[in-house]
Amino acid sequence: MNSKLRPWVPTGGGSGRDGDRVGRREFLLETGGIALSLAAAAAGIFRFPAPALASGSDSADGTPPAGPSHEPSGSLGIVSLRSMRSGPCDGPVGRREGHETSWPVPSCQTAGYKVADGGVKDGAILTGFVRWEGEIPEPFRFDLLLKPEDLPYSRRREGETTKDSPRLIIDRESRGVRYTVVTVEGIAEGKPWPERRVEIVADHCEFFPHVVWLQAGKNFTGGNRDPIPNSMHAYRGKVGGETVFNWMLPSKGDTRSEPIEEPGVVMIVCDSGHKWESAYIYVSEHPYVDVTDEKGRFEITDIPPGEYEVKFWHEGWKVTPRRDAEGRIEQYLYSKDIIYKTSVSLGPREKKALTVLLNEAEEFRLSGDR
Repeated sequence: MNSKLRPWVPTGGGSGRDGDRVGRREFLLETGGIALSLAAAAAGIFRFPAPALASGSDSADGTPPAGPSHEPSGSLGIVSLRSMRSGPCDGPVGRREGHETSWPVPSCQTAGYKVADGGVKDGAILTGFVRWEGEIPEPFRFDLLLKPEDLPYSRRREGETTKDSPRLIIDRESRGVRYTVVTVEGIAEGKPWPERRVEIVADHCEFFPHVVWLQAGKNFTGGNRDPIPNSMHAYRGKVGGETVFNWMLPSKGDTRSEPIEEPGVVMIVCDSGHKWESAYIYVSEHPYVDVTDEKGRFEITDIPPGEYEVKFWHEGWKVTPRRDAEGRIEQYLYSKDIIYKTSVSLGPREKKALTVLLNEAEEFRLSGDR
């Protein structure tokens, strides 16, 4: 019986639902198809040396962040039995001196979705636009003086004391609505997952991109480009929901990464006094997802012919400041997310276009224009 010991996913440096977890390193002992996980935790019976840091990719702006490493130099471990298919696709990542360390699982399959052998035959394309209907409203403006000491870093131009809300961005020429998530539901087997790094960074005390989508079980990365502290507190659904992670990013160049397992909407806010800062991660069980661009356009390719439900999601953009007894803003409250569903039938190699309209009443409707 052949046996071998190889690194698996370490969880040191990730922040779980209860804040920072105890760092550990895990190894898989493969014996006749059975995988034993040797996990290094704060107490146990095995000790392993820490693997050397591997060279990693640069941050979103092309420069390697110089944040502190979140990996311990060594750790103790316990033994547990783990299925090779039950673990996450990626492990938590820390950065130190421009290097990234991560131990991805060689094969990953999101539960409930299967990549078709040989790809999708005669795949269809769904494309289209999300456009604004009616008079284009002026954006809500957040007050940057809520944290005046950070004003030199939060404003983008001299003299600014407010920041336009990113929750509703409309291109005045095309009337396209940015940051709407479009998904084709009900596909059990189809195209492979794209290889992509999913990252949101704090830049001028604003999260960018404002909305991203992520494969369930894959790593999400958060970063800080500002020379002042930012944080990322992620909640399931909305603020006050279950905490997914809670990261401090105290210095310019700091990054944190860890996988997000459960599908659904994750809202991120900043707990470092930047009450206006927010972003969203749409965690998906399948790769038939797109986020509308600055013109409101989306395109989803390689769809197996058939009848499906198409879902449109956009965050609620109406903002209400909640004030204390002295009139100071304590928190910004947002209206409910907007969801719209419609049916579509796609034939072999068909390219179908949909235009969906969004209006001031925070409602979607299907346009007669295709």
